[in-house]
Amino acid sequence: MWKVVAITLFASLASMAFQPPSADVRRAAVGELTGLPAALQRAFIPDAPEFEPIPKPGPHDWLSVHPEPGQTFEEFKASRPNRPSESRRIIYLQPLGEFAADRSPSIEKLREFASAFFSMEVKALPPLSLDKSEFTTRRNPNTGNLQILTGDVLNFLKAACLQMRSVCWRSP
Repeated sequence: MWKVVAITLFASLASMAFQPPSADVRRAAVGELTGLPAALQRAFIPDAPEFEPIPKPGPHDWLSVHPEPGQTFEEFKASRPNRPSESRRIIYLQPLGEFAADRSPSIEKLREFASAFFSMEVKALPPLSLDKSEFTTRRNPNTGNLQILTGDVLNFLKAACLQMRSVCWRSP
């Protein structure tokens, strides 16, 4: 009996697994492009060689274990995402703890990339020291990697950076 239950459970989980959307589904998600210059329309072609579609997730990827509904561009716009404004025009990178040069990306390179990607000013702040006892942690049972509860990190950042005028900060 347990084998039947396990097979049924596995089959139902497999049917919920993320499947990369087809070109038609991606095209529908983008929506109407009339009115956009031809050069911009090219950026939205679902099978353009410059932009690879999202691949099927690996066994430890978020989408392989957390079903997520898709989102059209119109739904994205309706969600009122954070946008730059006169009072929120800088992205702050806040390193937490020390970054070992042999195992970490350069904060300056991250700052340069973020500035180019978002077309905004990006400032790297001095690292904040962490007291690990302030954070809830666990070891990922699949990878063995240490994980920190994101709510604890957000609360820490909120307390440390309350006065910043940042585009990417959003209170939960």
